Amino acid sequence: MDEPLYISNASYILVTRQDYSLHVRTNESILVEDDIIKCIGPSEACRKPRGAYIIDGRRRIVAPAWINAHTHVAMYYLRGSLPDQGFWDWINRIMKLEEETITPRLVYYSSLLGCIEMLMNGVVGFIDMYYHPVETAKACSSLGLITANGPTSKDFEVISKTLEKLRAIKSTIPIMNIHSLYLYDTETLEKLFEYASRNNLLKNIHVSETRREVYMVWKETGHWPVEYLYRMNWLDDKTILVHLNWVMSHEVEYISEKNAKAVFCPQSSMRLAEAGFAPVYEMLSRGITASIGTDGSSGDRFNMLDEYKQLILLYRHNYWDTRLSIYWAYPRIVINGYRILGLKGGVVEEGYPAYLVVYKYDKIRNNPLTKTNVLPAIVYSDHPITEYVLSRNEIIYSPDKTDKLGETADKALEWIMDNAAERIDYIRGRLIGKQ
Repeated sequence: MDEPLYISNASYILVTRQDYSLHVRTNESILVEDDIIKCIGPSEACRKPRGAYIIDGRRRIVAPAWINAHTHVAMYYLRGSLPDQGFWDWINRIMKLEEETITPRLVYYSSLLGCIEMLMNGVVGFIDMYYHPVETAKACSSLGLITANGPTSKDFEVISKTLEKLRAIKSTIPIMNIHSLYLYDTETLEKLFEYASRNNLLKNIHVSETRREVYMVWKETGHWPVEYLYRMNWLDDKTILVHLNWVMSHEVEYISEKNAKAVFCPQSSMRLAEAGFAPVYEMLSRGITASIGTDGSSGDRFNMLDEYKQLILLYRHNYWDTRLSIYWAYPRIVINGYRILGLKGGVVEEGYPAYLVVYKYDKIRNNPLTKTNVLPAIVYSDHPITEYVLSRNEIIYSPDKTDKLGETADKALEWIMDNAAERIDYIRGRLIGKQ
């Protein structure tokens, strides 16, 4: 949008700063001009310019929009599948089911629905790993989201062509997706990491998700997974390590030394009975750039406030302490999502890009609210409703877009039901009629 944007008299503003501090401000306004937050303050000091687009901030909370740092967004169509399986049974069945059902069109429509849901939960961008990444990028960038995506192939001709197509799609960051250490042999891994480094790509990989995986890698290489990445010189500041439920203490040192990035998916880890849990506080306190993601169908939803809640609760349950403070961790988790992608975002301060979410809170479910309890109130209790999502100078989600998005969702869902969902036995994770 060309005109300035003005959020008037917001009841609460979660001001996150570059130094990871968090300040709650009340009854103040925000002016956005030319992609940038120009002013935050009382309306008499932060004045509304003529011709500005106005958002009424009363009974609203303004906060930094989220980056969902790990998704398989097109797995939307598999949501609710294999609800009672542990990781290894789950992944074997789900991959077979994907082989029988996946098409580019299914990925497109399923991604479309997943991204609409992300908008409804205050997400402005995400890091994805799945089949047909160009279809996901086209679907989600058409909605205004930032997408970081890349091929999962071992064929370098396919990899090169896919990356070229991704570079041509608006708001898309091409990356290299390397599924895991256990899915590829050493020679293939060497070639993939070398190609990514040569082309200056982020490298996105599942690591140390389960105890079985850790011992599989140890048996094959004589090293724990992160240690193996380190010894092979594959660990650097462009490596994104996802899950880390079974990371060893000395491996945290390697992550810190190489400035590698970490992403945790607590709900998926619990659902798939993976046990273990990443030393989140220890990593964040060491300055490791770490954030969270909702994962794929095993995450069941694309709600980042809820994922943050699971992160805090699971850490406390496993470690028997409350060092992972909800106020201390929040700006780190939010800002780090942007830093993983190399974006200047997550900071709600004058002079920074306007990646913002405006929540409308309910007078019963989200009250009583005060300056001192607003963050735990919206995280631990029922989450507020997302009303607006701003991506720099563009409003990508707002009340006047909901009807059109609803029509888009209806069309996509109808296609998925007719061409995929009605054929699937979700409990057993197979096509209906198959043994």
